[in-house]
Amino acid sequence: RSPALPDPLFQFCCNDASIAMKPVFERFQSVVITSGTLSPIDMYPKILGFEPRAVHSFAMSFSRDIILPLVVTRGADQAPLSSKFDLRSEPTTVRNYGKLLLDIAATVPDGVVAFFTSYSYMQQVVREWHALGILKRVLEHKLVFISPYLPISPVSPHIS
Repeated sequence: RSPALPDPLFQFCCNDASIAMKPVFERFQSVVITSGTLSPIDMYPKILGFEPRAVHSFAMSFSRDIILPLVVTRGADQAPLSSKFDLRSEPTTVRNYGKLLLDIAATVPDGVVAFFTSYSYMQQVVREWHALGILKRVLEHKLVFISPYLPISPVSPHIS
């Protein structure tokens, strides 16, 4: 660990879903797998090494726009809003991001996803939002799920 850099982590991820799913299948007797991108659907039981009890595929259609990327440069108080390393932990920045999240949660009828630059930064911001009462107010509009930090154990590369 470097004291100057929080979360100095370089993480390799294997896109072989069977590696990630193996502990799930070992731990649980029944597993439901859903995704908008599992296609061709008959390939996944082979890749993941299981025998499905039921397989259903549904056509998807979007009757309305469901993704709205935003670039926000100023907070509700008109203070500059930036995720630059030297500015992102400023109390004004954290408060304004929280206010933005609250406004979006109150307006968007569906789910909302917030991304952070690192787990340590996310933990810091969530603590501050909790202290400011922002999370309590967000919970009035949305169920909040905070992704836990799950370090990936080293996996030996293999070739089939």
